Amino acid sequence: MFDDAPVRSRLPVTSAHLRALRAAMRDAEQLYVVFSIDAGLEVVALSVLEERCAAGWRGVLIAGASDLPDALFDSRPTLAGQDVPEDGKGGPERVYDPHHAAFGTALGVAEGEKLLVRLCAGRQDGDHALRSLALARGMTDLRQLETAGYDDRGFARRPFAAAVWHGLLAMEQLDLQPFEPDTETGWRRGSGLPLGVLAQAQVYTSDAAGRYEGRAHSPGCAHRRPEHGVGRDDDLVTLEELMGSKDFDPCSKCGGYAIRRLDHDQVTYYRAAHRLHHLARHVHAVARKDGGDGSELAAELEEFASLDRGRVEAWFPSGEQARRWREIVDGLCRALPGPGPA
Repeated sequence: MFDDAPVRSRLPVTSAHLRALRAAMRDAEQLYVVFSIDAGLEVVALSVLEERCAAGWRGVLIAGASDLPDALFDSRPTLAGQDVPEDGKGGPERVYDPHHAAFGTALGVAEGEKLLVRLCAGRQDGDHALRSLALARGMTDLRQLETAGYDDRGFARRPFAAAVWHGLLAMEQLDLQPFEPDTETGWRRGSGLPLGVLAQAQVYTSDAAGRYEGRAHSPGCAHRRPEHGVGRDDDLVTLEELMGSKDFDPCSKCGGYAIRRLDHDQVTYYRAAHRLHHLARHVHAVARKDGGDGSELAAELEEFASLDRGRVEAWFPSGEQARRWREIVDGLCRALPGPGPA
């Protein structure tokens, strides 16, 4: 019924089937790929699937996390076990220099998987955690991962180890100064760079618009609840929407949100934006000095003045954003003493 029959021959899942599955499998509470005519392919926890079947849902079960082919995971890199706190803040120290090769990589998908491996080192559920991460990555809304109900001991049912959330979400906050307005007021001066491919990055928070009493918390904040993870009552907004929310009041401990881990293009653009912002600060400093030498800065700006088509298409969803980037780079070139890059 669940594993042996060809997909085309499988029958719609019923509540009785799921009760039998839970009775037969010690780790039945996991993520499953299911298919229905109404919703297509989905990834849901068994407890959620039980709720749906009880409400009349009609669909088939394709595979669980434990059914994924071993060959896909045998080649995954393994890391030596390290002492990493359960809050996921262990591992490499945060890098603040935008010119450092590791800057921004802690926000990416690849680092999320490495962190999960470190968190699960020596645990029996380490392999299952990686399989769960692989399935959960395909979900468009991580709030759907929340389970339903409690087990016989009164504990909330979990389809995977809590550490998987650190593979899905970066609990540290982005430095958004390069994308803030270019003004002389205050001690922070942004560069007004477009958010580009970062604009649609998913942000999860308990309160994105200041609707509730108290401050907004990230899914990993100890102030909110003992269990980490995204819940059904959390808000899902884009990074662009969060930056435009005047009523967002973040917790001083956690920063108020967690961002869904960035893909390769997003990390690359985040790094480039910070490098350009860093150069802009030096350009402004040189421009204020009479007779300052801007030749080295001009050479560095050349990289950002002549982006190839591949990077333009990967970083900027619209031509307007690409033009804005070019205008900012051209303005910095003109501000330098002597001739800048063409």
